[in-house]
Amino acid sequence: MDLPATRYQGPPPGTPSLRRDFLQAAINLFGFQEVNPNLDRILKDQGVNYGAVIDRTGPICLRRISIEDESGLYEYDDELGEPGFILAVHAIDAETAIDLIAWPIRRPEMFAPHFGYAGLLGGDAAVNPASFVDAPCPIWATPLSWLQADLRGCVVLDPCLGAPILRQAPGPFQCENTDHAKWLVDSGAIAMSELWVPSRRFVA
Repeated sequence: MDLPATRYQGPPPGTPSLRRDFLQAAINLFGFQEVNPNLDRILKDQGVNYGAVIDRTGPICLRRISIEDESGLYEYDDELGEPGFILAVHAIDAETAIDLIAWPIRRPEMFAPHFGYAGLLGGDAAVNPASFVDAPCPIWATPLSWLQADLRGCVVLDPCLGAPILRQAPGPFQCENTDHAKWLVDSGAIAMSELWVPSRRFVA
């Protein structure tokens, strides 16, 4: 399983530099982007109910993107890039947009942020007691899996930034499989005592 590596994060959320960068990215993404008439169909083909998630995610856009090997960040590339989905990443208040995340339509495991400022996608669920009432809160391996689950749970985008948020959680988490569990634990995102693996209580 190809999962994102830890990377340099740049200015922390809330700095003037981040706000300027994010505003410019938002303008580039949404301000001049016509709604793709095939978006609903493409998302539905991938198991995503756009109408059920848009109120929380905000718009999901289609753009051609490329992912830089050195930085692990995505860039807009209308000439040579792959068609990909892009959506905003919000802080744990579920309102403040702090980054953008993108992935190629045909390679959802290759997701990448635009700035590298966010630790979790769906971080509000990770600290909400309601996420842990009936079962451990899911940690999905990809943003697409999170969308397919109607936004239940979260996705670790960067383990260094995500770990402090996961430590605030009021209960345990469940990952997708043993490979995912190994990455989460080895990267320091979460302690093995707080992680459930399908068919196993803890990751060894």
